[in-house]
Amino acid sequence: MLAMLSATFIKPQRMLALQPIPDRLNPRSHDAPYRFTDLAPEPIAPAIRAIVVCQECQIIDDLAAVDSIAALTVWSEDFLARSIATKGHIFLAGVRVFRLQTPHLLEHDFEDVAAVGKCVVMPRSFGGEDPEPVLPDAVFKRRLQQLRDRQPPEHSELEALQSALADLVPTLPSATQLDNTIQAFLGWQVPGRSSCFSSWMNKIAKLGTSSEGNQFERIVRQSMISLGFSNTNQNSKASLDPEGVGGAGGLDFVCEAPYLVIGECKSSSRDTLPDGVFSQLVHLGNKHLSPEDYERSIKLVISVGTPNSHARKTALGNRMNLIKPTTLERLVKLNACYPGALNLWELENCLKNPPYGQEADDQINAFVDEKIEQLTIRTFVIDCFKRLAVSGNTKSVGAEQVHAVYVTSSPPKLLEMTELHEVAVELSSPLTGYLGREKGRDWRGDRFFWLRDLAIEKI
Repeated sequence: MLAMLSATFIKPQRMLALQPIPDRLNPRSHDAPYRFTDLAPEPIAPAIRAIVVCQECQIIDDLAAVDSIAALTVWSEDFLARSIATKGHIFLAGVRVFRLQTPHLLEHDFEDVAAVGKCVVMPRSFGGEDPEPVLPDAVFKRRLQQLRDRQPPEHSELEALQSALADLVPTLPSATQLDNTIQAFLGWQVPGRSSCFSSWMNKIAKLGTSSEGNQFERIVRQSMISLGFSNTNQNSKASLDPEGVGGAGGLDFVCEAPYLVIGECKSSSRDTLPDGVFSQLVHLGNKHLSPEDYERSIKLVISVGTPNSHARKTALGNRMNLIKPTTLERLVKLNACYPGALNLWELENCLKNPPYGQEADDQINAFVDEKIEQLTIRTFVIDCFKRLAVSGNTKSVGAEQVHAVYVTSSPPKLLEMTELHEVAVELSSPLTGYLGREKGRDWRGDRFFWLRDLAIEKI
């Protein structure tokens, strides 16, 4: 969502909560306002699920503008023309939409039909939440500029195909993936929590501070499997079965491949970790593994809190890594959203080498931050290729041209020209597919063209 119609003028930078209304109160519900059939309203529980910040508000009174506005928004030409003819003008607001992680339920449906489309006082205030933008900065700025300048859609044929697919999605599941891919390509849907995060991933940190020890152990096992670890051992006391637990006398999780990892989970909301958690890993590790295997294994304790002096001594003496549930959740989400970004052999280097104990958590978070920085650089490179191709009205460009744009556009990190070329080659791989490549005689002769955006999610 990028634009909204309002019954009144909205001042720029004003923040509004989007409150749904019953379809029976919507004066447009029987007026065929949308040009896409899949945008028909569905019955939902009354709740505030998003907020918007107005970027600009235009008063449109020229019927000649209807065609270009309809092509860039969800509304049909006929509906926009009838609205202008009836009222003499429409208020078209360009807005930045932010999704609330937790919907704020309302006690009852909105019933004031006279206030539909207007700004009203909320029934109650809320705060303390960090809402997430629906579109990343680069995508949002580009599409807002398109709306402001009335630029024609870049891919009108794909939009028509997506509209046709939308009718098939409810009855033909195989159409869903293509529909999502096209929407992501068009910028209507950016891969984010709703697409790359499974719901269980959002529970890792919460269970880590709960009293549900067995559930936390199961989700940690599921997390390790999702990262790429495995275990074919049928011994329930040294297992990675996500449906089971180690139980009395058993290790909470054991990973055999690609390298040996043993661990203990401790769900708690306390600030201090006792030595028993670490001592138990020493005891059970030696009980279920040979001395050689115990010595070479990577040892993990997953829990919140700070180890006391005895626990710290045990952790450091046995080269144990203490990581928080929030850190594990970050690893899982990074791997889910960007397959291939998390290299388990690189992770092994972090876990095998100092620092150990609580300081290991900082090291793993720095590892995740570095991966996100690398992804951010690639997003910036992709955008530079796209902007140069669009501004130069050319399909493909060389690395030298893009490097000049890159270094003068406040990049997240400076790259040499050869480094930028290497990144471009990586992004043009068939396994990534963000850029296309026309190979030249040497690297300077290579030409690249934009295929799709790479969105960076908050992890």
